[in-house]
Amino acid sequence: MKLNKSLIAAAVAAAVLAPTATLADVTVYGSVRLGIEGTDDGDDLTWDVSDKSSRLGFKANEELSNGLKAVAHYEMGVDAGTGTFGGGTANRLSYVGMEGGFGGVYLGSQWSPMYLLVGAVTDQFNGFASHQSETNGTSRLQNVAAYVGTFGPVKVMAAAVIEGKDDKDDDVIDELQVGAKFNAGPATVGVVI
Repeated sequence: MKLNKSLIAAAVAAAVLAPTATLADVTVYGSVRLGIEGTDDGDDLTWDVSDKSSRLGFKANEELSNGLKAVAHYEMGVDAGTGTFGGGTANRLSYVGMEGGFGGVYLGSQWSPMYLLVGAVTDQFNGFASHQSETNGTSRLQNVAAYVGTFGPVKVMAAAVIEGKDDKDDDVIDELQVGAKFNAGPATVGVVI
């Protein structure tokens, strides 16, 4: 599937340039996640304070005209044990997008449909012991063009990874995930292909 480079470039420029003039709403957030781990090698027991995916992030949005909103999200890993950035969590959320009555279109590193529609329901341990080892794909995808829409009790999402890994044509979509989630009171059903 080929994508029009000019159309994508215009969409990225609109999403990036529109909110840079004045961001009316910027949220700074973070999560410090530390644990104490003991390791027994048979002879000695050693203890260590270890970071468990601590993060610092920024969310921004700007109301545009005609019910449209430009959004941006940037998150970075932090090693809270040492107080340094980077923290072994390089693949964090980082995207720009446009939202409106149609849903939202986003470009960058973001939640995969597998995680957003299925994994988040079953991920009670924040990815440490649940879906990441049981499903195909990761919780976050990089170099993604995605659509997310909510229609009553149904949430739909499509994400195309566009990394140019195919030697024959760098416009080929390298991976595609499409899914839906249905909420009915306490019951939730999700499917992703």
